[in-house]
Amino acid sequence: MFTAALLGMALYQSARQVQFTYESKVALESVCIVGEFNEWDRARFLLTPNPSRTKWLGTFPIEPGVYNYLVCEENKRWLPDPEKPLVRDTNGNPLSRLVVLPADFENHSGRLGDGDVTATAFLHRPGPEDTARLSANRFYVRLRTRKDDIQSVAVKMGRRQRKLTIARTDELYDFWQGEFNATASDTPYSFVIRDGRSTYPYPADGSKFRQTLSAYSLPSPPAWVRGAVFYQIFPDRFENGDATNDGPGVQPWGATPTQTNRMGGDLKGIENRLQYLKDLGVNAIYLNPIFRSISNHGYDTIDYLSIDPRFGSITDLKHLVKSAHELGVRVILDAVFNHSSPEFFAFSDLVANGEGSRYRNWYFPTAFPIKVQEGQKTYRTFAGVPTMPKLNTDNVETADFLVRVGEYWIRECDIDGWRLDVADEVSQNFWRKFRSAIKQVKPDAYILGEVWGDAHVYLQGDQHDGVMNYRWRRLVLEWLSDPASTNVTLLTGLRLIDNDYPEAARSVTFNILSSHDTERLITRFKGDESNFRIATALQFFLGGVPCIYYGEEVGMEGGHDPLCRGAMPWDQSKWNHERLEWYRSLIKFRKSRGADGKLRDLGSAEMLQLEWRAEKGWTRLYVNRTAQDQSASLPRGGFLQTGYRSRTKGDRLTVESGGVALVGDRESLSADR
Repeated sequence: MFTAALLGMALYQSARQVQFTYESKVALESVCIVGEFNEWDRARFLLTPNPSRTKWLGTFPIEPGVYNYLVCEENKRWLPDPEKPLVRDTNGNPLSRLVVLPADFENHSGRLGDGDVTATAFLHRPGPEDTARLSANRFYVRLRTRKDDIQSVAVKMGRRQRKLTIARTDELYDFWQGEFNATASDTPYSFVIRDGRSTYPYPADGSKFRQTLSAYSLPSPPAWVRGAVFYQIFPDRFENGDATNDGPGVQPWGATPTQTNRMGGDLKGIENRLQYLKDLGVNAIYLNPIFRSISNHGYDTIDYLSIDPRFGSITDLKHLVKSAHELGVRVILDAVFNHSSPEFFAFSDLVANGEGSRYRNWYFPTAFPIKVQEGQKTYRTFAGVPTMPKLNTDNVETADFLVRVGEYWIRECDIDGWRLDVADEVSQNFWRKFRSAIKQVKPDAYILGEVWGDAHVYLQGDQHDGVMNYRWRRLVLEWLSDPASTNVTLLTGLRLIDNDYPEAARSVTFNILSSHDTERLITRFKGDESNFRIATALQFFLGGVPCIYYGEEVGMEGGHDPLCRGAMPWDQSKWNHERLEWYRSLIKFRKSRGADGKLRDLGSAEMLQLEWRAEKGWTRLYVNRTAQDQSASLPRGGFLQTGYRSRTKGDRLTVESGGVALVGDRESLSADR
């Protein structure tokens, strides 16, 4: 049994004391609460046991908000609260939900139309948090109000008013958003909030918010990314090209993946398979970490300036990148700047010298001596993992060192960009500094952030070019998995994501369906081939950059980490050749339709019908999730480029139940565009 209760009262929106109680059937050594309110850190919200160690209690300050959380037994078993409704994360895992109500909410009705508004819920920050530049002169602003408390909101600029609409909502708040044109360097504005017969200016004192909107950078991602088809590789599991660097304990190729085992994949193996990737149609590769580390996954870096010997050497990386470039294939690497290994020189010095360490400000120590062990309370980490101490990227020395790392590998090996791990937990000022330095070394380097939620603050042209689009992934998977979801559900979700991001950034968001952090797509769909085909068709049809997780194209399966990190099967008798041809056709389709265009809904009440309109032609997507066959007329010049459970006869397209069709314009499209 596990319960959480609010204690005490606080004025306005200060932190509330929240009490957590957990009961187990057996005695436990430790219990902690982990969630979005403490960065999933197992060292921060530790519960205190009763003498029998079966009942645990703790009270902690948490700011008002809506949070997902879990209880963690013995630092290894993560469990939801059986007393609370469950929600699902992006990977489908069950989580508990905690709503911390602001104290002032209890003083107001929280009902529409009665004129009694909860003004303390109003929030607008005149900066990137609540403003975004969408194009040269087009911007949007956001305003937060209490959920179901306000009937209308408008932003007022001079004599003009622009209506806002609710872009999203949660258990506490509505988030209003509206677009407007602005050309002046200094833009004063305010909000007009109406409920019932009452009107409320915001700010309440009649003053104005002011922003220099022209100071917002206009996103300018590298042109090559818009036409890229990426392929993600977990290096230890792709191909063993050099047995001499395997080291002791390497498992046979194809062994069941575990959290710790290694299988001998390396850089030489990737180079040996470049022609395979080229023939598939891939023109960009994203590699998981390849630097010296203490794990098989590499997200705990020991030395940022050397290749892990199990993968090869800097010479091997140079040769891999050179060979890839000769085939027209780009290569980006994984940068882990949120945390390091405890064996990284700076943290080793902190452990050895304690408060006297010159690297004390590189991390977040909370007590001395530093103890690297489960359940430690002496330093902050990533998600409470003791072998991943959190780096302080606001510290100038730390930031300068990591920037030099980013520059070094571009200069030395000519890599084409960086994927940035846990980007939303790293200082935004550091990312601005990092971007500026990287773009000076290689202006068309692609800077890709790992941000699982709304990433608009990172996509304003001063930090990242694109982000791993887990929001898109979740939308597509939930739409296909939930029979109650309609085509309108999907289209509304796509619009909400698009509305958050500048136009230029939308074209280079990284659309993934599987990764090293998720179960593989066909496993998620429990073998449902129809859903698999529809999801991948959407991935290659919609805007953004498609990325294939290694082995998906030949039928690899696998559950959550570590099972999603199996060895690539190179025995072709074990391949799903129909799926391989499907991916080849999708890539060919993608290249034929071009990178730039606009999405248009053609009317999707029964069958989803979307058009991608480019300057020189069009392509269309048809998806049938109904129980009956659906048909549509093909426009002049249209032909079925690829599909599943779909066919044409004359100018009629038929899509069977569970089918998908990608239609091209024969007169204006070619695979060589």
